[in-house]
Amino acid sequence: MKPDKEYTLILHLYKNLKHMKKHLIVLILLFSGIRAVSQKISQLITQDTITYVYKLDNAQSKYVL
Repeated sequence: MKPDKEYTLILHLYKNLKHMKKHLIVLILLFSGIRAVSQKISQLITQDTITYVYKLDNAQSKYVL
């Protein structure tokens, strides 16, 4: 007896969803990793800018005094 078309379609969709689930997990991990790296770079730029402004302010204060 052949399985009906609906059952075959549902089975096919289920297999595709299982396969897509793996891809979605990989994509989520990839995007969260990229976001974490970009946040870290942003923090480093901010910290570097603050350090530069502090050193510039110090140098300017020494020059004025």
